[in-house]
Amino acid sequence: MSKKTKDETIDFLYIKKKDVGVGVPDDPKQNKRKKANKNKKSKKNNSDKNAPKENDIINLDEELIIGLTPKPEPKKTKKEPKKNIKSNNKKQPNKSKPKNSPQNAKESRPNEKVKPNQSQKSKIRKSILKWTSILILVIGVIILFMLSPIFDIKQINVEGNSKLTSEEIISYSQIQLDINMFKMQKQESIEKIQSNPYVESASIARELPSTIKISIKERVPQYIIEIANGNAYIDSKGYILEMSQEKLPLPIILGYQTSIENIIDFQNTKKLSDEDCKRIEVINKVFESARNNGILTYITSINITNIDDVVLNLDAEQKIAYFGDCSNANLRILYLKKMLEEENGRAGEAYINGNIHTLKPYFREKI
Repeated sequence: MSKKTKDETIDFLYIKKKDVGVGVPDDPKQNKRKKANKNKKSKKNNSDKNAPKENDIINLDEELIIGLTPKPEPKKTKKEPKKNIKSNNKKQPNKSKPKNSPQNAKESRPNEKVKPNQSQKSKIRKSILKWTSILILVIGVIILFMLSPIFDIKQINVEGNSKLTSEEIISYSQIQLDINMFKMQKQESIEKIQSNPYVESASIARELPSTIKISIKERVPQYIIEIANGNAYIDSKGYILEMSQEKLPLPIILGYQTSIENIIDFQNTKKLSDEDCKRIEVINKVFESARNNGILTYITSINITNIDDVVLNLDAEQKIAYFGDCSNANLRILYLKKMLEEENGRAGEAYINGNIHTLKPYFREKI
């Protein structure tokens, strides 16, 4: 066969699969018939090129092509994901929209509402400034009115005092007449009044327009501690109220542990020792019951050396009462009162320190 150039067309010979035979020679008569049929078909095709018949269509699935390998079908490319389309659209502003488009008109609406908001803010600021200035003016007027001479102190009243005189309390308060009552420092005056040992608490009230009222609660002496230079008055909480040469008709405390130096320096010490204060809390029940039953005046002294066995001395009756730990104080006082009535004029000892429910109190006469 002669070589074909690049520009020349290559005619392919199609052979039907069912006509192909192995080792069968070609028949010349049949070849002539085929050529005649081809010429007839070519004439018909020229007359109607746009209407090919079914026999003229080549079925590649049923035909074999000699000298040509079929082209491989192109691989289907995967579609790229469209994930970033929205994000890219958001990042890139649409510059092609005209300025007067409806969307731009909507975007400009929030800017148009800024002006009313600013006007409202300015109105609020003006109202705040207005009411603030009015409030400052009112406060200023009130202050000027309070500092006027109408509120100068003209009178000081004191109530609740018995031991201390009104003049002493006013002196402690350092409140002066003819000064404005609103310039007075109430808390400082109260602290100065309470520096007196006899004052348990104090309060000050302003009574418009020109009166000051001082109310106090005094401590009351309940016991006496005898020392060489005089007598120390003690209240029911262990406070040392004063040192005096005068001796009040009060029970004397014996067996205390507070040092004499601390008692004498009572202005700084103020109270007995913690241990003595606890013991006084215990014997308060005894003296309260004795007062309620009318025999408190019989008790001249009480020994608190052993708080589990308190000893009462009744000097006028020449009797000693062993009172125990002060539990069931009211019942024990009733037994003591009965003994004083039955053993009147007889010296001796009363034993009320046992178990009041199992052991009956008894009196032993002194021989």
